[in-house]
Amino acid sequence: MRNLNDIFIFCQVVEHGSMKKASEELEIPLSTVSRRILALEEMIGAQLFVRSKTKLTPTSDAKRYYERLSGHYRNLTEELDNINRDAEDVVGKVTIDCTSFVYSFFLKETITKLLIKHPKLKIKMISAYDTSTLDPDADIGILVGDLQDSSLVAKKVFDFRIKVVVSKHYAQEHGIVTSLSELKRHNFIGHLTNNALSGYNTVTKEIESVTLYPKITHHDTDSLLDMTDSGLGFCFTSEYFVVDAINRGDLVEWLPNFRFDSRSVYMAYRHRTLKSNAQQVVMDAILEAFSPYTNIEERLR
Repeated sequence: MRNLNDIFIFCQVVEHGSMKKASEELEIPLSTVSRRILALEEMIGAQLFVRSKTKLTPTSDAKRYYERLSGHYRNLTEELDNINRDAEDVVGKVTIDCTSFVYSFFLKETITKLLIKHPKLKIKMISAYDTSTLDPDADIGILVGDLQDSSLVAKKVFDFRIKVVVSKHYAQEHGIVTSLSELKRHNFIGHLTNNALSGYNTVTKEIESVTLYPKITHHDTDSLLDMTDSGLGFCFTSEYFVVDAINRGDLVEWLPNFRFDSRSVYMAYRHRTLKSNAQQVVMDAILEAFSPYTNIEERLR
């Protein structure tokens, strides 16, 4: 058998009597479970389930495979758990894909404490250039917005709203912008690939959209804000990163009459039926690091 994960998923479907329940137990999309079962059926050349609107019934072939294989998988998972428990150390390398700003602002202290606590743990950071996709070499990623890969397991860590800002000097020189279309006449400092902007105009009661073409694109939020503050042009980013500067008068909000949709930040990873102990420890620590920001919108209002 070439794909052990497919067999494990198959055993989970039989045990739970439902692809939906198996997907919830394994924390993977239902579409992935269905696709892997179909792949297994093609590989063995036999139908494994009789599908109806109300139930999923294993065929005689499915029962035969389950009886022969389920015990081996149960023993394997138990032994792996025992190995992890016996070896109290967290061992191995975990690769994390995120922007340098996310690392510095949210994760740096947590990662440092993890490495001190677990001397045999190694962590590799990959600087994200596209926050909507997980780097092929990464185990875990911090992603933003609509995720392109439906096979990822994604856990939302918080939502944030967008603000469009310029420096005080730039606002004095160019005035106040009141519509999205006006942004095209100004230098846009882009962040990664997020160059489309839509919002609800509370004055005209209309939804407006614009696609922006950046003067410069930078993946680092600190650099993005530094260039904005220097008067190069405007940027849009999470209100969390600019609200203090706006209150101090260092930055000026453009389009205050617009309400932009929230964007979600996720911790995402590819499905692995058996995650390593090191990966699980790092994932738990990341979620804990983001927990103070779960209700970020309420605190900014």
